[in-house]
Amino acid sequence: MLDPTAVGRSHATPRPRSRRPQAPSSSADWRLGPDVAPPTYYPAQHHVWRKLNQIQRELAPCFACPEYLRARERLAVDEMRIPELRALDCRLKQLCGWGIIKVSGYVPSQPFFRLLEQKLFPCTDLLRHASELAYAQAPDMWHDVMGHLPMLVEPAFGEFNHLFGRVGSRIRHEAHLNTLEKIYWFSMEFGIVHPPTLPGDPRDISRARLYGATLVSSAHEMTTCLTDAVERRPFSIEAVSQMKTDVSRVNTVLFEIPSFDALLQQLIDWATDEHLL
Repeated sequence: MLDPTAVGRSHATPRPRSRRPQAPSSSADWRLGPDVAPPTYYPAQHHVWRKLNQIQRELAPCFACPEYLRARERLAVDEMRIPELRALDCRLKQLCGWGIIKVSGYVPSQPFFRLLEQKLFPCTDLLRHASELAYAQAPDMWHDVMGHLPMLVEPAFGEFNHLFGRVGSRIRHEAHLNTLEKIYWFSMEFGIVHPPTLPGDPRDISRARLYGATLVSSAHEMTTCLTDAVERRPFSIEAVSQMKTDVSRVNTVLFEIPSFDALLQQLIDWATDEHLL
């Protein structure tokens, strides 16, 4: 939930802020998962949650990477009712040692880095409106819970998030921050994994699949970003750091990694070269 203002936006036409019914949390921001009391959600909001899960259940097997699908099943988020952050916090800790901290929206860069360094992921408990099933511009619980949290269960990607926080907490100048923001955008939010073709596999098929939180949590993104409308390039930190991004325009270029171990190694190499590790 890093503030994306400087690094990109996935839709050309700004969408209105969510008109979701407000169900204020009884807990203040920056509380840890075990201390977060949930809002009292309206029946209409539980219906939105069920509909979002139904849409993703239909699309994700065709577009999301196997690691996401496996992690989603292991996390076992309630698909019928909006889950409580404190219950998700407990489940995450059991599975991978990560916890949850409650926020209401975007988190500035430095606090975000420090949270990841402590293996705490920021989540909101506000849900989008029924008119925003395909995509919501404002930060919301669906994006955080079903976009970001499952991939923390994947060991290499969970370690990537942790290392990202460690490195970010040690940056010394604006160039480092600019690079990390673009790494975040083109991996954690809009990442695609494309494993090499298996030896002896005669099938001429693309193995590209989605893992970025925005991609796997948006029906619109899932069904368009693997088409010819988007150019896909090999991921490298040098390449993404040189991208000119515009928050008001569609991402027409996305980046593919061959594996999560390879992504983690790239971050290690870059941070070591920049004396951030």
